[in-house]
This record gives sequence, structure tokens and C-alpha cells, in this order.
Amino acid sequence: MKTLSSIHGLLKQKFNRKSAVIVWTAISITTLIGFAALSLDLGYIQVVRGQIQRAADSAAMAGVSAFTSPSQFTANYNRDDITSLATSRALAYGAKNSADGKFLILAASNILVGNLAHPESMTDTISTSTYPYNAVRCTVEKSTASANGAVPTFFAKIWGINNTAISATATAVLNTHLGGYKPGTNGGPLIPITIDQATWTDMITNKNGADTYAFDYETKQINHSNDGIPEINIYPDKKKTDTGGSGNFGLLNFNNGNNSVNPVGDQIQNGLTADEVTRTIGSDTFVFYKDVISPSNEVVGTSITYALDGTPGLKASLQSAFTSRIGTVVGVFINSQVVGPGSNCVYTITGIQYGILLAADLTGNNKAVIIQPTVYVGSENIIVPDAPTNPTAGRISLVR
Repeated sequence: MKTLSSIHGLLKQKFNRKSAVIVWTAISITTLIGFAALSLDLGYIQVVRGQIQRAADSAAMAGVSAFTSPSQFTANYNRDDITSLATSRALAYGAKNSADGKFLILAASNILVGNLAHPESMTDTISTSTYPYNAVRCTVEKSTASANGAVPTFFAKIWGINNTAISATATAVLNTHLGGYKPGTNGGPLIPITIDQATWTDMITNKNGADTYAFDYETKQINHSNDGIPEINIYPDKKKTDTGGSGNFGLLNFNNGNNSVNPVGDQIQNGLTADEVTRTIGSDTFVFYKDVISPSNEVVGTSITYALDGTPGLKASLQSAFTSRIGTVVGVFINSQVVGPGSNCVYTITGIQYGILLAADLTGNNKAVIIQPTVYVGSENIIVPDAPTNPTAGRISLVR
């Protein structure tokens, strides 16, 4: 039989248990609220991290665009000039981005311009002592030591954490290891014109070409003045060798024997199409360099050439086709030799180069189609890591 004291003891135990549950519930709720609040802070930090990463990406891409500047083809261009231009572009475009509700400020000290020899390698580092430069690395910071300030917290202040520092880094590269060219179904910049390597080297690489035109990349205007960039006459190329070239002027046949003006005019105006290239070489892609397995099972690179027929005669009626391309980028084939005369002329094609078409005149005694070199980074270009670098061709991409 229960006594009054025993009943009192049971009630006391139940009360103590309820009290303990209330205490632990309060502690648990507080802890859960704290972790929930912390997760909100962490989520916000990730949002800001994404914002500064986009800023770093855009700054690096803008900086590397400096390597496509035609100024690099002038006689006095140097690494200080390219570093200054790349840095200024990176700073300008990085500042167009905002994070944490404020426009970002990039520091020039956080921008590195240099050469990345192996962009495909995640361990290769940027060198400032190797030229030409091809890479820009940008770091964007939000910290108490930076002009952007640290990322503020909202609920972590409960634990005495008022802000946190984060950073983001991006590296962009202009990869000029050109290994091939693949035109689109509707054409591209490459036209059926070839010029010999020796002439290109003399006029453009060694900067001995004339300088009678200036192209404004902002307004797309062409003026009769000099801009320090050498020019080259790509057509007609009347060079004659001991083995051939007579009666041909650098015009290539991509018409399977049909040398009429209309197809050639279309190929100049719109660029060679994938179908036209396929009918000529059996593939829609020119491959100028590829890796092969040597007899000793080593991967070695090898250059590939193409024997392409020339088509004779300088056709003045191509004037309108060339005129339509003035102020645009054109690609021309580079040849190492020519054999045979007229319609039997065969060129050994070793690669391509790009330029802005500045003038075309096929009507007088001084016929000429003038271009100045430029860097083309279109999707038609195929990059092969071990291929030789090409000063007028490449692809821009983020690599880290």
C-alpha cells in the first residue's frame, strides 16, 4: 500500500524528468537554430565566392585578349607593352563585376602576365622570363586587407565571427599551338589563296613589308596612313621557281577541275566550306600537325603537308569578291614549294596564316590584294599541344 511519502517521491521524480526534458529541449533548439543560422552564413559566403570567381574569370579572359592586339606585329613592341595592356584590360573588366552588393576593385599586384608553356598541365607555372607572353592569372580578394573588404556574417556573430576572407583565382591562355583547321558548313575565314613561306617570313615575320594602310579595330575604318604593322600582297603571287609556278598566281583549285569564276568568287567571299575541303582532300579538316607513335613506342609529333592544285589566270572579275572581304579577317595557305606550270601547278601546303584584308585592286597594272597580320581565335582553329606556335592563330580559354 502506497503511503503519502511514496506518492510524493513519485511526483518529484516525474517533475524532475519533465524539467530535464525542458532544459535539453531548450538547448537542442538553441543549437539547431545556431547551426541553421551558420548554414545561412555559409550559403551566403558561397554565393559571394561564385561572384568573385566570375570576376576573376572575366578579368583573366579580358587580359589575355591583349595578346590578339595587332600592335605585337610592330617593330618596337615589347613585353612591357603587352604586360601593361593585359593588366589594364583585366583591371577594367574585373571592375565591371560586383560581389556582396558592391563593385569589385582588382589590384594590379594580383594580376600576373607571362608565358605558360604547357597550358594543358595543371602543374606548369607562369614564367615572366619567357617570351612571347600568352597567359594572364587574376586573383580577386575579399578580405580586411583588400579594397573590397571581407565578407560580413549575419548569424556567426553569435560566436564572435564578424566576417570572413575569401579569394578566387583564374588563369586564361591564348594557345597558339595550331595543329589544324576545320571550316564550318557555311564557310569561314580561309580563302583559296596561297603565298610562299619565304615571302611571308620576309614581309611579316622580319617586318620588311610596306606600311601604307592603317586599320582601326574599333571603328573598322581603313585609312591611307601607316600604323607600324607590315603588310603583304597575297594575290597575285607571281613568284616563279625553277620547277614551276609559271602561269599561276597563287589561286588554289577547290572545285574538282571547275575553275570558273563563280565558285572561286563564292569561296573568297564566304570562305571555304567543309564540303569543298572534303571534296579536295578527302576530309573536312586540314591537319598540319599530329602526334604519332614512333618505332620505339614514343609519342612524337610530325608535320603534315598537302599537295593542292593551282588554277591559272588572274581573274579581274574576282574584284567584287575581294572587295566584299575588305575590313574582315581572311586566312591564306602557306606553301613551301610549287611544281609545274599553269593548270598543272601543284603547291605543297604547310599551314595557314591570318590577316585583315585592307585593299583589293585587280583592274590596273599594279594588281594587289593587301593584308596585314592579325590574330584570329575562331572555333575553326584546332589546337594540338605539341604543335609549333603560330603568331596569327590560336584559341582563348580558361585553363584554371
